[in-house]
Amino acid sequence: MAANISDHDSDVPALAEARPGCGPMASAEGPLRRRVLDAVRAAGAAARIDLAKELGVSPASVGAITAELIEAGFVREVESPRRESRRDGDAARGRPRVGLGVRPEAGFVAGLKLSDHAHTAVVMDFAGGVAGEAELPRGRLRLRSEALLDETEAAVDAAVGAAGLRRGDLAAVGVGLPGLIRHGEGRVLWSPLLRRTTGPG
Repeated sequence: MAANISDHDSDVPALAEARPGCGPMASAEGPLRRRVLDAVRAAGAAARIDLAKELGVSPASVGAITAELIEAGFVREVESPRRESRRDGDAARGRPRVGLGVRPEAGFVAGLKLSDHAHTAVVMDFAGGVAGEAELPRGRLRLRSEALLDETEAAVDAAVGAAGLRRGDLAAVGVGLPGLIRHGEGRVLWSPLLRRTTGPG
């Protein structure tokens, strides 16, 4: 059964407010499901018919994929910015134009920057918005790896707490550490924050 891709739906009781996009799109290649999700994230709010035109695919394909994304909890219906329409009756009735937006609470990630004067951490939601952030001043310049890991965890926990989340709510954590690092091996060869070279990071 083909999915309904109408931009207007009088049965929608209350639409979530659209959020700014976090584009541009990551890639024009790859599976259509990922391209549709990227397009929605980049736009902030996009109608199904507009997605079909932008991606050069059939409205039925977009309708089916967006239905899957809604079911999976990645996308939700939002009120899309109204465009000029020839259907004056719709404008007169004031029915909202239904678009699609990413569900911010669908996932969270954290990013950290470790430095000699302070550690900063930020938690981002699935829509690219800042959910929480924290900054922890540092005292000693060089630490043992165990002590630096303790400071890193403290910075993460502070940002997660500011977001009203728990550490287990994070899907991933990225850490920026100054120095010479072999990323492929997960090894820190040298860092101005550490007393000596460490093993696997």
